[in-house]
Amino acid sequence: MGALSTTVRKYKKKTSRGEWSKESMKQAVEKVLNKEMGYRKAALQYSVPQTTLERHVNAIKTKGEMNLDLPLGPITTVFSKKEENELVEYLKEMEARLFGLSTLELRSLAYQLAVKNDKYKLGPDRIYSCDETGISSVSKTKSKIISRRGRKQVGSLSSAERGQTVTVEICVSAAGSYMPPMLIFPRKRMKAQLLNNSARGTTSHCNASGWMTTDVFVSWFKSFIQFSRASKDNPVLLLLDGHATHTKNIELIDVARENGVVIICFPPHCTHRLQPLDVSFMKPLSVYYDQAAIAWLRSNPACIQAAIMSTAINGFRKCGIWPFNPENFTDADFLAAETTNINLMGMSKFLNHMLVQIQLFFLLPSAKIKNIQTNISNNDIPSTSFHQLSQPYVLINEVLPEVVHLLAIRPI
Repeated sequence: MGALSTTVRKYKKKTSRGEWSKESMKQAVEKVLNKEMGYRKAALQYSVPQTTLERHVNAIKTKGEMNLDLPLGPITTVFSKKEENELVEYLKEMEARLFGLSTLELRSLAYQLAVKNDKYKLGPDRIYSCDETGISSVSKTKSKIISRRGRKQVGSLSSAERGQTVTVEICVSAAGSYMPPMLIFPRKRMKAQLLNNSARGTTSHCNASGWMTTDVFVSWFKSFIQFSRASKDNPVLLLLDGHATHTKNIELIDVARENGVVIICFPPHCTHRLQPLDVSFMKPLSVYYDQAAIAWLRSNPACIQAAIMSTAINGFRKCGIWPFNPENFTDADFLAAETTNINLMGMSKFLNHMLVQIQLFFLLPSAKIKNIQTNISNNDIPSTSFHQLSQPYVLINEVLPEVVHLLAIRPI
């Protein structure tokens, strides 16, 4: 124990981080704000880091104050320096009047102050979650039926058709209010009969695939703004997954900013625990839809039975979104997201191996293979991740014509 304490006392910093003078930093900030110097010149003249200087100047421009104290770590504080001083003065005053606060009362007071200073002041009626699901015109899931004990095979009457999948966009708030769904049909032209006996306010779109696209989601998002009555003075929070129609959509981001919609995307491979609709709504929807399809109750849609207030509220509660519960999950629940951080082997090694196999099978000329391998080496891509696999496959196009020609004369 004595050796450990001696080591701590004699510890020396290995970096020069934070060793600049606070007075020099103040003078450099003043020179930049007064437009007497640029960032680089002020940083060199007053011997301060340029990135730190830029951060403090931006803090004054946005917040009107500057804190030159070193941060305690990667986690930023909730209160500003001014707010912390106000809280300290209040504690001193209460103690002087013999009404000193305990640590539990201090935490409660700090929480009340944080809620009061909340930028968006979002309640459960301003927090929404949306998700897509596919519903087949012929139900795929079958409810359990009663049969004779000991029977190994139990049959049930079903449609002989394969059925078509219709995409349904569903949105619900933490208070339990449901937005009318949007249906995407796999067809070129829309027919009004397809919405017969649908839920009130249901909208529809058509495209060749029947899947969600960027344009269709923007159209739905504009309807969501009207439904939620979102504005810059009355912002709302929308939680969604990382689908390309959500994240790679510049028009969506612009419309959201103009109308006060704050969009937060779930981490990859975690929607089964964080998405309220996946947690509590999608399973009841499939069950009730199966019952409605079997009973042929076209006038009583399955979505109406599943869309009850308790289902939505329980979904947000189990995901820890509302009421907010950061201790709701353990690190093991998010291990699936780590797969996106795993690096694959160099793409050039993979392509060269594949070309050798193609040469052996189709007996392609060696000169052709060597030419392609040279192009691969010139465009070598070292260890890539799952999100970067599309571009290298362009090189394969050089050998595909030869393969297609051989397949035509040599069927497998």
